[in-house]
Amino acid sequence: MGITDYNSLLRQTYTVLRPGGVLLTVDCDMLAYSENQEPITAMKEGESGFSWLNLVLATAFQAIVKRNANANAYLNTSKWIKEMGETDCPWEQYGQRAVWVPLGPWTDELQADRVNRREFMAAQLMKEDFVSIGASLRPLLLSGNPEETVDRWIREQEEEVREMREKIYFKWILNWAVKKR
Repeated sequence: MGITDYNSLLRQTYTVLRPGGVLLTVDCDMLAYSENQEPITAMKEGESGFSWLNLVLATAFQAIVKRNANANAYLNTSKWIKEMGETDCPWEQYGQRAVWVPLGPWTDELQADRVNRREFMAAQLMKEDFVSIGASLRPLLLSGNPEETVDRWIREQEEEVREMREKIYFKWILNWAVKKR
């Protein structure tokens, strides 16, 4: 389930980069965020701010962490790249950027007459992909949860995303570095 030694992977990648080569990592934070870009913390149906999609993602991520305790190591990528540059792997430059993508074209900017076509397409594709994410994660969701419960979560999550009942963002974390020439 995922990369077990992310720091080692970064170091190995450095060794195969040519001088001036670019390292780029792109990770989706495994959280759903509200329209205010705050983490959705509600995990019980009926609780204010509750989202079926968030329940499905959080439950699947818990199952992933049980199988690989380093599943959220991607959160340290920026720190590791910086540390590498300060020790034995010099970078010309490095940085990190968060990109917020709405789940579906629900934002005012994406509904306007003069919409950014790429952002609109990214939002629409995210929605299309996330309609079926629950079904894709079903084997993980079944780890310790009754089949009837999991199937209900998936049905509710699919309907929630299809109808865009909740205004949700996802945060993509981009880290980059250029190997010293």
